[in-house]
Amino acid sequence: MPERWIRFERKPARFHLLWSEQGFLTTLCGRMVYRAEVIAETENPPARCRCCRSRSEHPYLVPVELRALRQGVAE
Repeated sequence: MPERWIRFERKPARFHLLWSEQGFLTTLCGRMVYRAEVIAETENPPARCRCCRSRSEHPYLVPVELRALRQGVAE
């Protein structure tokens, strides 16, 4: 499955890695946004959030709470 990067910030214009979709979108850096707030979506962004990039390259850095969101388990 290709990575989906979304942009919801106007400044700075960086993209965040989409982690889960459950009524709202959760990014790998822990931000929660609604679908209506998304400005752009791509698989190959020009500017990436440093936290999302680091966690995608090193999955062991992903917090337990975010892993639970992806699995659909609320704790």
